[in-house]
Amino acid sequence: MKIIQVLALLIGVFCLIPTQSKAQDTITVELNSKTKIVIYAQDRASLARLRQLDINQIIRDVTAGLDTSNANKQSEVKTYEYELNFEEDEMTLLSQSNDSIPKTSKRVYKSPRFRNFWAVDLGLNNYLENGSFPDANNQAYGLRIGGSRFVSIGTYERMRIGGQKSPFSLQMGLEFSWYNFMFENDNYLIRGEEGLEFRNYQDDFGKSLRKNKLTAYYFNIPLTLNARFRDKSGRRTINLGVGGYAGVRLGAYTKVREDGSRNRTKDRDNFFLNNWRYGLEGHLGFNGVLLFFKYDLNPLFVPERGPDLNAFAFGIRL
Repeated sequence: MKIIQVLALLIGVFCLIPTQSKAQDTITVELNSKTKIVIYAQDRASLARLRQLDINQIIRDVTAGLDTSNANKQSEVKTYEYELNFEEDEMTLLSQSNDSIPKTSKRVYKSPRFRNFWAVDLGLNNYLENGSFPDANNQAYGLRIGGSRFVSIGTYERMRIGGQKSPFSLQMGLEFSWYNFMFENDNYLIRGEEGLEFRNYQDDFGKSLRKNKLTAYYFNIPLTLNARFRDKSGRRTINLGVGGYAGVRLGAYTKVREDGSRNRTKDRDNFFLNNWRYGLEGHLGFNGVLLFFKYDLNPLFVPERGPDLNAFAFGIRL
């Protein structure tokens, strides 16, 4: 039942993502008082990505074959219109003032072999014990699905493998990630002398809890092999990625908040968490929507100091 709920939630998140806008936005570059270049892009996001390119080099490329020496003697402004296609890494000349220009692709800049970008992963996390969810066995460390959230932010460097049209690339990054394990019912965690203790707050203090979670945050280095395919028109379609990651724990804390109270109790400790984490990850994208999945191969806690749990996370990359 838990797996069905997880899949249903993931499908719901996928369906709520808006489809890619078909509207166009433009940017105008005035070379002088009588000559200007108009660049069309599919959306504002594509225009924003111009910051990744050398705009001066683009202008030099698109004007290489244009006669602008007598521009100031012209009686009217000379306008050159181009279409920017970031997915195909090319600029297409559409028109030259009133002159008809065949709409054939004219590559005016090359796709860089290396490309840097930022990304944020938002989703849910949980863990498995011997292949099953702990709450299926009525364990005190079972988690709330909706409350156990995963967040990651990082910078990534993508290196194309092969020629300009190759769909394959190798991607490495530096990222910070947060596991948030929200316990079910009124269970909470304390660090004992010999190991972890999962206790019931209602039994201990006669009060129920509104929030009771363990947060662990890490610095990670992921490495993935990607295959990014296009359709016949050149638009990006399927995006696949497989690889792994290794990371080090930066810190951890528990947070407890009673029902009807604004006071929160935060306890910082290592809670017998493993200092290192490593695992496998995958990406699956279609038409600009990218989903991720991460699974830790090593246990969350130090052996014999806590339950034998393997954490995982899934969600969407922004």
